[in-house]
Amino acid sequence: MKRILFSIIIFFISSSNSYTNHLETSQLLNPFCENNISQKNLKEMDNLRIEKIEVDIMKYRRWTTNGIRIITHNARFIPDKYKERFKAKILVTYENNVQCVYNGRVRQSGDEKDHIKLLGNSIVQSLDIHLRNGHIKGITKFKLFLPNTRGVSEDEILQTEILRHLNYLAPRTINVNARINQTETKMLFQEKISKELLEYNNRREGPILEGDEKFFFKIVENIPDNQLSNWSAGIPDIRSTSIKAMLAKQTNSNIISKSKNHKKMSYNALTNLNLIYLYYSNRFQDQKNNFYFFDYDLDNNLLGFFNSENILKLDIYNLLMQATNSQHSLSAGNRKFYWNSIESYFEPINYDSNPNINASDPTTTTVSIRLPISQEFNKAFGALENKLGNLDLEKIYKNLKLSGIDISKIDLVEKINKILLNLNAIKENYLNLDAELIEHNKFKLLNNNILTKFNDALNQIDPSVYLIKNNPDNGQFQRCKIYLKMCEDYYLSNANLLNLLEGELVLDEKEYQYLGTGLDFINIAEHKNYNKLKFAKAIIYYDDGIEIKNSSDQNLLNIYQNKPGSRIFIINGELENLKINFNGYKFSNTQKKLDLQKINHYQ
Repeated sequence: MKRILFSIIIFFISSSNSYTNHLETSQLLNPFCENNISQKNLKEMDNLRIEKIEVDIMKYRRWTTNGIRIITHNARFIPDKYKERFKAKILVTYENNVQCVYNGRVRQSGDEKDHIKLLGNSIVQSLDIHLRNGHIKGITKFKLFLPNTRGVSEDEILQTEILRHLNYLAPRTINVNARINQTETKMLFQEKISKELLEYNNRREGPILEGDEKFFFKIVENIPDNQLSNWSAGIPDIRSTSIKAMLAKQTNSNIISKSKNHKKMSYNALTNLNLIYLYYSNRFQDQKNNFYFFDYDLDNNLLGFFNSENILKLDIYNLLMQATNSQHSLSAGNRKFYWNSIESYFEPINYDSNPNINASDPTTTTVSIRLPISQEFNKAFGALENKLGNLDLEKIYKNLKLSGIDISKIDLVEKINKILLNLNAIKENYLNLDAELIEHNKFKLLNNNILTKFNDALNQIDPSVYLIKNNPDNGQFQRCKIYLKMCEDYYLSNANLLNLLEGELVLDEKEYQYLGTGLDFINIAEHKNYNKLKFAKAIIYYDDGIEIKNSSDQNLLNIYQNKPGSRIFIINGELENLKINFNGYKFSNTQKKLDLQKINHYQ
């Protein structure tokens, strides 16, 4: 084995990167490549197929050595120390020979070693890429996944198309021909969850959150990479313990610098999602439940803030994941959310689904049903069936072709019918579910301290961790040892605060974890919702201080702001030939200066 590895190393290091010179001397060949692209050009690019993506890493020998170290490392998971970024040149070729060249930074992507392998005398691996100039169809951050690391590639692309068609958040995903250094392969291009995804899907910028897996993987990082499966190595049982130390993190913490309102929104969103994760860790294994962590879901009652309309949206999403055999995406560690401050709920963002629509049985779960379920759940079956029956298949077919999928219209219809068939099988399983088990798993206030299991798990994994919470007396941060011992007021610089919210703060070799501003279910139950009004094809959300008088016949909308600071949002749909009269709050002379400062402060 040593001789083989030695030969591979010699081959890699002595190989010259003959492609780099080509990209070094290339220039941006089309205005489509530039950052200041117009909306018109952006729409035109949506209709261009990407023929090929070529990536050349600058420090080729060091990159290759890094890859060899990942492959030969004795752990079954890829350590973070091998995920440093390397400078690279990226060439994208669209159909009609439209080409763009970018500077970028590239790193190894993925947690498990299926994301890197030997192909002949070359290493191929999943990549995380950030462009430093320009964009690809409006995307500057994306991943190139090895085939089959995201389930059936065709199904992954189809699923994201269906989700966007149903107005759910899902990253743009396509099949591409790729060349990574000297190796040619097929890869799955997928945009990262970022501001660009929100903009493309007509969402205003807000907190993007996900499960923080730093403690989840810490307990298994030294398990050897041997011939044993994860099950044989006992990893599901170990992870069912470590996930109880999982809270959430915000992946776009930089938005807190925009205003006090963004900062407050981020604190509250992260606090509430932490509470939902803590509730989950207390429920999937209790006096009656004994589920593996990946078989039990976050509670949609909480994610939907006890609003029946939002809960139904979440239930429909969960069912679609199950009907496409994508249970992997429902595991708490794989969940991503956008805090939808207009509709007041944690809106799901599709991620790491691993779909396999044609599979006869679930592939990532040991149970035939998933709990908990809400009171809206029975409605979700009919609602999803109706949505699938009314898909614009012509539009989906066209987009699949642009996404590099070679599928016939007949095959597309068969895929949709298989999803419906799976949905019906899931419904049968739920109809036969034990009523007592359903009742036990309905939302209920817990009798025990919600932090107990979290603290116990964290004490096993890393007892030196510091917890950060807000002091209820003065609003300042407090730093505590686990079990909230030895709490003291603590100053965080802006840079440290950003790292804290993103789950990456380490000071003096000690990990820091943000708990929040107050872990109380009343914050969710009594959360303020906007009033809602359907007007033409759009939806209007507005504060109590807003009065709306409208006439759809006259295409006239009269809006009166009766309280300073009251806001109105018009989202989705189309408003054509509409006249809007906005009558702002009339300040007195003594109010004017103060209130205008207040408005500027929050904009």
